Amino acid sequence: MNQEQKFLGKICGSRSARWLATLLFCSLTVCGWLALYELNRQESLFSKLGEHPPHLFIDDFTQFYAMGQLVGSDRRDKLYDPRTQDEFLNRILSPRHTTKIFFAQNVPWLFCVMVPFTAFPLATAYLFWNVLQVLCAALGLALICRDVRKMTTLSTALLIAGATACQPAWLNFERGNTAWFVVAFLCIYTWALIRQRDLPGGIALALSAQKPQYAILAAIPALTFRRWRLIGYAAGTELILWLMAGFQVGFPNILGYPSMLLQADANTNYDGHDPLQHVNLRAFLIAHLSHSVGMTAGVVIFVVGVVALGLLWLRVGKVDGELFRWTMALTLTSAVVISPHACVYDITLLSIPAALTLVPGSDQEPAVARVCFWLWTALLASFPLTSWGLYLMENLDSRFQHEPLAMINAGLLVVCLAAYYFVSKRSPAEERPAA
Repeated sequence: MNQEQKFLGKICGSRSARWLATLLFCSLTVCGWLALYELNRQESLFSKLGEHPPHLFIDDFTQFYAMGQLVGSDRRDKLYDPRTQDEFLNRILSPRHTTKIFFAQNVPWLFCVMVPFTAFPLATAYLFWNVLQVLCAALGLALICRDVRKMTTLSTALLIAGATACQPAWLNFERGNTAWFVVAFLCIYTWALIRQRDLPGGIALALSAQKPQYAILAAIPALTFRRWRLIGYAAGTELILWLMAGFQVGFPNILGYPSMLLQADANTNYDGHDPLQHVNLRAFLIAHLSHSVGMTAGVVIFVVGVVALGLLWLRVGKVDGELFRWTMALTLTSAVVISPHACVYDITLLSIPAALTLVPGSDQEPAVARVCFWLWTALLASFPLTSWGLYLMENLDSRFQHEPLAMINAGLLVVCLAAYYFVSKRSPAEERPAA
């Protein structure tokens, strides 16, 4: 019996228990998709009436779809004009309409990618979008579990089913966000780093930059290991994406994007972005201080975190060792906590640290180390049920779900840092290969 089987046996008791857990997670996933079907049947999937102003909640995919239509129109040069965005969005929502502008701030090449989806009706495009992203994420996680970790088929299925059954994963499907695509790209990138596959790794890193805050953190190991070819492929792919967008929507939209993003993020005249609904440190700071102070402190924390993680990565000598996997797990766990922008569905990123580190190490570890490894595994393994419990209790307090989730994320980061410490202590000194 290998180490993985022994450890999972201690947690789950038996192979039958693991099968039961897999069936439970699959059942939660099926219930989630049935809930999406019911929301669609009640015509409240793509926009919902709320109890408080602005009275209408718009999901992400509806905005992406509207922006794809805008890119495909003769008014594409006004991609980031708030009133033009609002006009195209209300065409889809009719007879409902917005009472406050929902301003889409995503990178321009994402809206260009959405153009082919607009050839289909909204509901059809939405279904295809979600099925495609869950398949991509499942394949990415399986790549790490099977090729990197050599996990059994049952253990791989259990991990993927658990990740898909989490409430943040369901929320990503409901809103049609891109979090599962980012999970897929970062899985491929992590695999490529370990297997020395620079071309797919560079392309995957570039595509993950749809959420730039996560791509920045993920790029740290490539930089510290001086994987210049991978970085070159990433830069080339990103340049192609932005040039493609520039030729479609005009280069003024491309050149003006950074300043627009900074202005729109702090503009209370726009809806669709509430930092208090995030699950990061910035949300705590804004809740107890002010928006401007919280935003500034959040950026400072992010920069300090990037530097600190860079220093930790300099201590990693091999890309196929245990220390590498735990450092990557620590990096991606940090991403959800210290990034200035981290929504509930971005918690799906934690499925990658789970795939990388679910099996701790030797039974000969000190007692404190065993407790850290046990806490890390227990928190991740129980998260599907915990997240749904918090979601169902959200009706008691609109902020109830987000604050405990943020605290769980912070707790995971602390436990992961402690586990990383013990792994680094037992790992022999590693020399980096020549660049």
